[in-house]
Amino acid sequence: MKLKKIASLMLAGVMAVSMLAACGDNSSTTTPVVPPVDDNTATSAISDALNDQLFSKQADLLSFESNSKLASLLDRIAEDDEDFEIRDTLVRGAGRPTLLNPFGADADVANIVNAAFNGTNPDVNMTNADIDTTHDDNRAYLYVYTVDGSMQDVDQIARAVMNGVFGNGLQDHVYNVAGIVNEGTVPQQTDYEYKGYAEMVKITNDNSSDTAWVVAVLVEQHAVSNT
Repeated sequence: MKLKKIASLMLAGVMAVSMLAACGDNSSTTTPVVPPVDDNTATSAISDALNDQLFSKQADLLSFESNSKLASLLDRIAEDDEDFEIRDTLVRGAGRPTLLNPFGADADVANIVNAAFNGTNPDVNMTNADIDTTHDDNRAYLYVYTVDGSMQDVDQIARAVMNGVFGNGLQDHVYNVAGIVNEGTVPQQTDYEYKGYAEMVKITNDNSSDTAWVVAVLVEQHAVSNT
């Protein structure tokens, strides 16, 4: 009888140890919770996402990296109390990918952008025009896009900026002009070297709480003879 009691107690002890070990294993394999990205913070993720949209010959011509001056500019537009009317205008126009027009309704944005880069060499001015491949100067083109704030995937935002609508994407204004339409084409000109920078920030309409992404893309074009 005593032997049976001892055996029962030993069996119970083994089962208890096994259950504790199993609990320990389960806790070690729990999937960690990833915190959401802060939408109100400028992020350089857009530069990597734009690069992911390029095929090799496009990347050889022009790829993108982050830029602190662009990020600071976008932070000002997103947070400055004096710019609330500008934010409202930008959000209202972001239902589809929109390239801002420096000479139209977006002139106030152009003034802020141009002032932020005043004195740079080459001069930086906001534009909605194609790059120019018929000059011997160093030039810089600053494209500012608004994209629907409901987009949560940075790759989706990058595709919207790259492809645009009605011919307003980076593909149209930069790569097509340089003659790199697809992987099989040979660039029409090799007289320039390019550097690219991109940043984005999420802005909010103070009246409606609607949102939009503002994406700024700076393209520097250096004539080979001046580099």
